[in-house]
Amino acid sequence: EVVALDERGRELWRERIPNDQTGCDRVMEQLQNWTEAGHEVWVGAEGYGGYLSPLDTRIAAAGFPFVGFHPKQVKAFRGLAQVQPDKDDHLDARLVAAMLAWLDQRGELASAPGRDEYLLALREAARAFETATRHKVTLQNRLASKVREYWPELVVTDRIFESTDAMGLLHLLTKYSTPEQAA
Repeated sequence: EVVALDERGRELWRERIPNDQTGCDRVMEQLQNWTEAGHEVWVGAEGYGGYLSPLDTRIAAAGFPFVGFHPKQVKAFRGLAQVQPDKDDHLDARLVAAMLAWLDQRGELASAPGRDEYLLALREAARAFETATRHKVTLQNRLASKVREYWPELVVTDRIFESTDAMGLLHLLTKYSTPEQAA
């Protein structure tokens, strides 16, 4: 659930998006629209430990300030605010936006020590991750192409080795690098 609030706490945008590339693209498009219109945009989300990936890395790579809140922080804030007794995606999304507003009012969003360094590090990590992922996919495609060209039976046989990530394929190619050795 995505919720965007203006500085007065009015809901500007509410949408349930899929937790995939399409949803990520939708959020990025909206953030870009607001930025191009001259609005200051902060993004917050509930999650930690890679749970928000790839959204958090894409947001940071695009240069948007991002704050990830641990679910226990959101739960504690929910209790303090006494807004709801149970978890509800829409209300929790509003609560995360309210947490950002609260931090902003206290002057902790722009001036939090280490935050800029953290965002720069996250942005660099996001770029490195995207580069490594593209490189991995390129290498996987090359490996699959070579295996199909050199040893087509390996790929076709019972569809066991159709993924180049398969440990069985890698083990087999390491131990028996030619069809003659495998025979």
